[in-house]
Amino acid sequence: MFARYANRLSALRDTATAVKVLWRADRVRTALGASLQIAQVVSTLLIIVASKAVIEAIMSAGRSGSISALVVPLVALTVLTAVTSSAAILEAQHDRILGHKVEQQIWDRLLKVTTRVDLDRFESPRFAEHLDRVVTNAMDKPVDAARSLFDFIGSLLGCVTVGFAVLVIEPLLVPPLLLVAIPSAYFAVRSSNAEYLYATDVTPTRRRLYYLRLLMTQKPHAAELRAFESARYLASRHYDLEATLLTKLRRVVATRQRYGIAGGVLAGLGLALTLGTAMLLINSGSLSIAAAGSSFVAARYLANNVGRLLSDLGRLTEALPFIRDFEIFERTYATSVAEVSKHDFDDKIRLEGVNYRYPGSMTLALKQVDIEIRKGQVVALVGENGSGKTTLAKVVAGLYLSESGRYTWDGVELADPRTARSAIACLFQDFDRFNFSMRENIAIGATDRPVSDDDVVRVAHRAGLADTLDRLPDGLNTQLGNVFDEGVDMSGGQWQRIGLARTLLRGSPLVVMDEPTAALDPRAEYELFSDVRLTLEGRSALLITHRFASARLADFIYVMRDGEIVEAGSHEQLMAHDGLYSELFSLQSAGYV
Repeated sequence: MFARYANRLSALRDTATAVKVLWRADRVRTALGASLQIAQVVSTLLIIVASKAVIEAIMSAGRSGSISALVVPLVALTVLTAVTSSAAILEAQHDRILGHKVEQQIWDRLLKVTTRVDLDRFESPRFAEHLDRVVTNAMDKPVDAARSLFDFIGSLLGCVTVGFAVLVIEPLLVPPLLLVAIPSAYFAVRSSNAEYLYATDVTPTRRRLYYLRLLMTQKPHAAELRAFESARYLASRHYDLEATLLTKLRRVVATRQRYGIAGGVLAGLGLALTLGTAMLLINSGSLSIAAAGSSFVAARYLANNVGRLLSDLGRLTEALPFIRDFEIFERTYATSVAEVSKHDFDDKIRLEGVNYRYPGSMTLALKQVDIEIRKGQVVALVGENGSGKTTLAKVVAGLYLSESGRYTWDGVELADPRTARSAIACLFQDFDRFNFSMRENIAIGATDRPVSDDDVVRVAHRAGLADTLDRLPDGLNTQLGNVFDEGVDMSGGQWQRIGLARTLLRGSPLVVMDEPTAALDPRAEYELFSDVRLTLEGRSALLITHRFASARLADFIYVMRDGEIVEAGSHEQLMAHDGLYSELFSLQSAGYV
């Protein structure tokens, strides 16, 4: 019993949430929508009254031979019918705009979560599935709930007012309609619950299906798909997943069809019982012809309203669990990061005893890591693949939160290491290649302040893009990429230089660079690192690289293995130590001898 009451309270809360979403989206249109629903209810009630007056006038005209008494009730009936139809049309079109504004508001709320949530959440399949379920199902459900709520309120008011009219005309006509309302509502709610369970069940399958479609439709995968002739295999997996989805869809469709047929049969039965009761009352002389005519109209309206009420209840109860799911997602993953202005450091940045593990992992990715970056220094992180270099760099950048340890700037511990983000610029190996203009591709690195074309050109030249700029047909206005327009595509090295220019424009005192020369040819790499301090314009840098020729130019080098710092020092000191760094350097340099 407690669970039943809890579910009812939850449904009420979810309904209140839907109302708040409407109110926040557009107060005027929310009030207007309610007014139009009320207008339809009132006009329907008056139509019943006018119908009774028309029937009485017809009977009177039959006795007197004059039709003058018909004029007023017929005009009233015509006007009221026009008002009801017009209000319904106005409400439907008004609903489109309100629905769009509700959808816009929900997307704004979702994007605030996804753009601020801690980066390591994206490593979690649980987060990915919840996000996918929200995007796939919950984004349009508040709109459905809004529409259903308005319709439900209108239908409810219609049932109450028309039911009252029927009650006044002949009370015995009400029980047959109400008799079938309760089981019909039960079937509507069960049908809606089946839809939510289906959506939850198919989310993992749908994610795999979308991934296969991405592999077979997007440019980055096209070459390898053809080179390995893997299209048939991927298409086969796609077919299997589609078959699984179709089986589950057929199951839920069959369930909802059964509930729908049961509800429809009950609705028809209620109307038949009502009309049958009316016929018996007419036959016994308890109901006049005029009252019977108006009661038929009222009974028909009431039956329609009961049907609409149950349909609206079904749509509303179907939407509410998805709204609840969205609210849970928002509460669970909402992140509040204190905003701080960019600030320099006078001495050093230091991490002490840092441990980090990925969400859901049982093993530490970083173990008791100590690292120090002094002002103006270029510090390199080297090690074999999987040693933890990129993970450590993201902890330094405030993108991952360590499990334990201290993070200090000039000896002052940061209460929230995520605040360091505003003072750090990052160039990762998988940097973004925006299908924007050249200006926007670079200027997006400094959205916190106005950026002039001179600023963009300056950092572009510093990043080695002078020749590229000279060859662009529209200069900084040239569209890059070809996803949306016929733009100019860049080589891997040019894109990497654009990413570097974006990083330099940020103007942060510390630059984190993860394999910044991965797409550069040997000449370009030499030019970049021949005077790396000039390129960085005096900034400190944390450089992740597997090329030891680049690492040897750093002021200090940390060597990582299995998430730990195992060696530290300058190139000369590490070579003299004859440890892991010396071994890896010798292995790599041997390939050039």
